Amino acid sequence: MAWTQSDIDALESAIKALAAGAKRVQYAERMVEYHDLDSLIRLRETMSAAVGTSSDRFSVGIFTKL
Repeated sequence: MAWTQSDIDALESAIKALAAGAKRVQYAERMVEYHDLDSLIRLRETMSAAVGTSSDRFSVGIFTKL
C-alpha cells in the first residue's frame, strides 16, 4: 500500500488520542477502536519510512473520550 503524509497525520492523531485515554476515534464517517498503542507507533514508523518523512511532527487535534 502506498501511504501518504495525510495517512501519517491521521495515524498521529489516533496515537495522541489513544495516549490521552480514548479508545475510539472518529474520522469523518468512520469510527475506529484501538487497543494497542505500541502497534500504532510501529505502524507510524513504517509509514514514515515508506513516505520518507520523520515521525517527529507536531499536529493539533480535537478528541472526545467516548
